[in-house]
Amino acid sequence: MRRSVDNSGARGPGRPVVAEERGILNDKAFQRMIAVERKRTERSRNPFLLMTLDAGGPQSPEENGTVLDSIVPGLLSSIRETDVIGWYKARAKLAVIFTGLVIDDKKDLLSTISTRLSTTLRDTLTPEQFNQINVSFHFYPADCDHAGPGR
Repeated sequence: MRRSVDNSGARGPGRPVVAEERGILNDKAFQRMIAVERKRTERSRNPFLLMTLDAGGPQSPEENGTVLDSIVPGLLSSIRETDVIGWYKARAKLAVIFTGLVIDDKKDLLSTISTRLSTTLRDTLTPEQFNQINVSFHFYPADCDHAGPGR
């Protein structure tokens, strides 16, 4: 059974709630992290990228969560220490916040991340599961390079 522990007292006020066995934020803590990053971005104009993964196939929500659980170790090993992984929606949608980005070209950045993600997913999932994963990218702020929408 998945347990979450609030370490706010041990780590200082405002620290996120983390699922101990995986090192990922639960949905409540992850939503708070997105809000913090959006405020930081509004002040600094330094962009971040939110990537969401959804296994919204025909199976049950529990099976979708199991598919997403199976890719967590690969994601953890392929993201930087400064990036944050968590449940965007508990056991239904997994997400990563990529911070500290220098965005010269959104297309190149998305291509690099997509290639790395695709390799990780193909190494972890069956072909059927791989085909069920939906990935979305959202830049904040949306006008970070004035080249159009952030998707």
